Amino acid sequence: MIQRLAVVLSEGAIADLEAIAAYILESGGSETAANGFIDRIRERCQSIGN
Repeated sequence: MIQRLAVVLSEGAIADLEAIAAYILESGGSETAANGFIDRIRERCQSIGN
């Protein structure tokens, strides 16, 4: 059986996600769009450990 590994985002990765969200908002995107995009990135990162 394959062992599942915990995925831990570094401080730098979290800062990058915050910068991406800020860019989306500054470019005229909605908060919902920014949060949805970041959520999808986080979900993809978590799937690496599964």
